[in-house]
Order: sequence, then C-alpha cells, then structure tokens
Amino acid sequence: MGDAGVSARFVQRSWSRRYARYVAAIEAGRSQRSSRGGGVGGDDASGGGTAGARVTVYSFRLYVAGKTERSQTAEVNLRFLCDSRLPGGYEVEIVDASERPDLAEDGRILATPTVVRLAPLPQRRVIGDLSDHGRAAVALGLPAADELPPDRR
Repeated sequence: MGDAGVSARFVQRSWSRRYARYVAAIEAGRSQRSSRGGGVGGDDASGGGTAGARVTVYSFRLYVAGKTERSQTAEVNLRFLCDSRLPGGYEVEIVDASERPDLAEDGRILATPTVVRLAPLPQRRVIGDLSDHGRAAVALGLPAADELPPDRR
C-alpha cells in the first residue's frame, strides 16, 4: 500500500510541474495566441495526418466577463486541457460577455466563465474556471490521454 501512495504522489507532482510550465509559458506570451490549437496541419482540419483518416476537431466557445483573474484562469485551464488531450485538434473562441452581451444572450449564458463545446455534437457546457482538470475533461467529453492515437500524442 505504501508503493501506491508514492506512485500517486509522483504522478501528482509530474502533472503539477507540467501545468506550472504551461502556465509560465502562457504568462510569458510564448504560447500561441491564435484561436487554432497546436498548429499542426495549418488550416487543414485533418491535421495533415494519413490520407483518408478522419480526425475530429473540437470547437469550444469560452464566455468570460472582462479580464478578471477567474476569466484568465479559465482560459489557461481550457487551453491546457486542449493541448494535453487534443493536440492540434481544437479551436477556441473567447467571447467577452460584457463587450458582446448579444452573443451571451443568444448562447443563454447565465454565469461566467462558461465553456461550451460546440463540436462534436452534442453540445456540452461547463461553468467555472476548469481548475479541476479531471472533472472538466469528463464534463467536456475529452478523450483521456491514453486514448489518443500515437500520431496525436
């Protein structure tokens, strides 16, 4: 039983270090600021993979209210989840509900931050800053890291 505790702590520290590096890259401005994730394959939705292979591209819309700390945390957490579970296969659109209340009303957004998975269907919604990565990934229907094909890892 002692070995399992050591293993769990190692995994936790490993993810914590990886997440800390990712947040530092975002804050330093080294991360991509485009709406397309990963940058693999340019505008080609297939990601430049094998001929005839169909790759699912996930599309998200994150509704925030201004440049608050909670809004920025939600964006960083969403991009971290997408980069780790959907490398090169996602699009993120950020909508500031205070600047575009019409879009928030059309999307029936009652609280911010809220992320909506637009594709693949069905749509899914998660309210909050996505700080619990495991629960957020399950709620958004993201594949587990071990479910990714080898060319997408």
